[in-house]
Amino acid sequence: MAKINDGANLEFLNPQRGELSPL
Repeated sequence: MAKINDGANLEFLNPQRGELSPL
């Protein structure tokens, strides 16, 4: 897994977190 958009990945995997929202 590339560490380029791990924020987007976390948002995709855990949308309820809302901490690392790409937008």
